[in-house]
Amino acid sequence: ISIGLNHTLAIKYTGELFAWGDNSYYQLGDDSNLSSDTPIKIGDNFKAICSGKNHSAAIDENGYLYTWGDNTYGQLGLGDNDSRAVPTKVDDNDTYVDVSCK
Repeated sequence: ISIGLNHTLAIKYTGELFAWGDNSYYQLGDDSNLSSDTPIKIGDNFKAICSGKNHSAAIDENGYLYTWGDNTYGQLGLGDNDSRAVPTKVDDNDTYVDVSCK
């Protein structure tokens, strides 16, 4: 589980990723900006997560990094400043074991 400023992410033992809380900056990753007071399933096959102030990140079972939410300062690592409403793969062909958000 990872708790951000106003949103939370959690991974079940099956690798299912869930999010809930504030979604003003698309940090829940459900392709909307509607907040939720109950967990919303975002995806499958994840092994690591982090919740930042208004963005989120996760690593899938293959080690690929995905980011979403506010990207005002390029914090998603996607080479631009466009926010993302769904988990978007950081396309650098590297694999990761852990991720941290602030």
